[in-house]
Amino acid sequence: MRIIIIITAFFVASLAAHAQLATTFIVSSNDVVQRSIMVAHSGAGTNDTKVSVRFEFTDTAAKRLADFYRAHTSGDEVYLQCGGFVHPFTIDEVKIFPRTGYMGLSAQDGKALLAGLRGER
Repeated sequence: MRIIIIITAFFVASLAAHAQLATTFIVSSNDVVQRSIMVAHSGAGTNDTKVSVRFEFTDTAAKRLADFYRAHTSGDEVYLQCGGFVHPFTIDEVKIFPRTGYMGLSAQDGKALLAGLRGER
């Protein structure tokens, strides 16, 4: 009986991990036109410094992102992961893509996104 419970628990955990992976668009440094990466800081000198990061996807990555959007329906909660940066968002009805930047990030999130875009650890 214990074995059946353990196997069932393992199966449920693996399904949850697969569902998370299926709803995550993973971006690597090869997916981004490196010369397109731009960073802007606002609120410099305050405790509430915000970072904006803009970038352009390669044609291949833009197609993958468009396919990712089409594979989900409006209202689905999904994630974009780039290195240590993970951003949850909801698929919108318009399905605007590719996403080419993030504004108003915390300094820590901006640093994590930049590192991921540049392929740094």
